Amino acid sequence: MSIAIPSPKRWTVEECYRLQEAGHLEGRYELIEGVIVDKMGQNPRHARFLSNLILCLESIFSMKYIRVQAPIALPTPYGTYNEPEPDAVVTKESVITYTHHPLPDDLLLVAEVSDSSLDFDRRTKVPLYAKAGITEFWILDVAERKLYVYQEPTETGYRLTHLYTEQDAVVLAA
Repeated sequence: MSIAIPSPKRWTVEECYRLQEAGHLEGRYELIEGVIVDKMGQNPRHARFLSNLILCLESIFSMKYIRVQAPIALPTPYGTYNEPEPDAVVTKESVITYTHHPLPDDLLLVAEVSDSSLDFDRRTKVPLYAKAGITEFWILDVAERKLYVYQEPTETGYRLTHLYTEQDAVVLAA
């Protein structure tokens, strides 16, 4: 006897907007591969590392080019089932000029601070961002105090991956 296992619902970005407008989807979330992922609250360690990252980026780019914990858009077909909300992005133009969520061509850098989400970020977001054309993606590993830098996206992943420690100087591709 065969037992049929129902497949889960794969949500689109548009469906999530409708759910939100109807009051059925509250709080912070991101849509990744059609799955609504709850953005849990930050513990003090995550907040401290994110604050330090923002201060470093601000010293290079100025806050007018930095978006913090706001959605980005991905091109079709990836944008149908994905609306990630990275911890920080650096945009090419001032953030106030965008009338839409920035697309990969609008971004110089996308960064995640990973305290409890390192495995998810590395297994899910790295390939998604590479396929979508995000030119540079950083994962700040809070537990190990390391920075993973991914550059040169392709359909199958990033060509270059660098691992930095606290003693290393990091050079942005931008």
